[in-house]
Amino acid sequence: MRSLKWYFLLLPAYFFIFTFYIAPILGVFTLSFTKWAIISEPKFIGTKNYMRLVKDEVFLISLRNTLLFTAILLPSLLTTSFLVALLLYKLTKGIEAFASVYYLPMVVAIVITATIWRVLYSPFGYLNQLLRMFNLPRMIFLSEELVIPSISLALIWRDTGYFSLFIYSALLSIPKSILDAAELDCLNSYQKYRYVILPMMKPVLFFLSLYITIGCFMIFAIVYVMTGGGPGYASMTLLNYMYETGWRYFQMGYAAAQSAVFLCLIILMYYIQRKLIGGGGVYGYYE
Repeated sequence: MRSLKWYFLLLPAYFFIFTFYIAPILGVFTLSFTKWAIISEPKFIGTKNYMRLVKDEVFLISLRNTLLFTAILLPSLLTTSFLVALLLYKLTKGIEAFASVYYLPMVVAIVITATIWRVLYSPFGYLNQLLRMFNLPRMIFLSEELVIPSISLALIWRDTGYFSLFIYSALLSIPKSILDAAELDCLNSYQKYRYVILPMMKPVLFFLSLYITIGCFMIFAIVYVMTGGGPGYASMTLLNYMYETGWRYFQMGYAAAQSAVFLCLIILMYYIQRKLIGGGGVYGYYE
């Protein structure tokens, strides 16, 4: 009876999880097997949407672009965040002011960030004026070849301060006795970070790598504002393509199939990162 009582107390939580998490996922997978233009009734078409995905060149380009964003942003954000956190860890004065300056870009709305960087990247923007001062040729930052690195740079500027706070907190949580023991064992700085600090930070690094990866797959607003997915489809991401498919062309069944593949890719990335990085360490696992 006691266990049954606990189940009744947890019913609101189960209802919330089912309503806002499980039911939408089941709905998306169900719609992915239909042809639905919103104004008409969904029509079951089997696996035709998934067969279409394999042949859809724009979908494959958007998938490639999303993976490219991930390949650029994941190591870059982890590295820059770790360096900023390390600088904060070494500082003895002015930590709050320094952290505030680096965290400030995260407070700015993503649409404003995209607008600022779009102006900076314009042919007559500040960056090209700076290049001109040094007699360097003008660059088209949002060209087909440079658009993904250029957008990635804007995101690195925006998110480095935010993620550095996680790493900084993890550095502060390492017991000083362990670091003192490492020094007594005559470990140099590289050995101390390689064999003591980084293994103890595996749970945080695993969490951040997963967080950044999901963020890369969720890139939408900055691309929508800066380039609209262009030039051509050079910066089109999965989320941008899903939006266009569903709300511009009203092919909701096909957009649902893209969403289903999108979800499977995120789950796959989770297991790959768990295998490569691991969540282990002194503090256990982030499960």
